[in-house]
Amino acid sequence: MKNIYEMQVEFIGSQTDYVATEEFVLAETEEEVCDYIDKTYNDSRWKEWMNDDDMDNEEGVTGDETARQQLFRLKGDVNDEFKDCNDMHMGLIFYGWKKVDCKPTQTHIDALKEIGVLTEI
Repeated sequence: MKNIYEMQVEFIGSQTDYVATEEFVLAETEEEVCDYIDKTYNDSRWKEWMNDDDMDNEEGVTGDETARQQLFRLKGDVNDEFKDCNDMHMGLIFYGWKKVDCKPTQTHIDALKEIGVLTEI
C-alpha cells in the first residue's frame, strides 16, 4: 500500500527564510521518498553524506546512530537542529518529508495529480 508524503523545503537566507510544501510524493516506503528527494532536488548530497564514515562522528549524531539512521529519524535535514547554517550569503536549502496522516484514496491521488502537485514513484 502506497502512502502520500509531503515534501518540505526550507530556505534560509541572509534577509529571508521560509518553510514550504514543495510537492507530494506517492510511495511505498520512506526510503523511496528519501532517494527521490535526494536525486531530484538535492544533487545526491544525502547519499554522499550517508556513505561518508566521517559524518557518523559529527555533532548531532547520537550514540551508535549512523548518519543514515539520523536522516531517517529526522525525515530529512529540514528538521535537523544541528544543520550547518554558516554560509547564508547566497541562501541555504534543506529538504525533508512527513507522511500525510490518512490512507490515500484514488480520489485523493487523482485530485493531487490533476493540480500537478503529486509525483508517484
